[in-house]
Amino acid sequence: MWLNLTQTDAGLTVVVKVGDRLDISRTQLFAKAREWASQTGASRIDIDLGGTRRLFDSGLAILMRLRQRMDADDQALRVTNCEPSVDRQLRHAGFSPASDAI
Repeated sequence: MWLNLTQTDAGLTVVVKVGDRLDISRTQLFAKAREWASQTGASRIDIDLGGTRRLFDSGLAILMRLRQRMDADDQALRVTNCEPSVDRQLRHAGFSPASDAI
């Protein structure tokens, strides 16, 4: 798990690399990502789920809450590099993973 701040043509983006599982233990990671986005003026948070093989309900709840907060602040949230099983779970919950903004 790690956080990274990148500069693109579209502005600053906070990138979150989750690791092998997304569950309640990642709450602080996402809180830090929000903090970075607010402090730096980043317009987007990218959640990199490459290598994430287990998405628990608590992890899905974290993503849903993060999406609500980002929407309220007119910021974008994007989920990338999903394993097929995680992709199915996200789509079932109403997310559009891969390269699509959610």
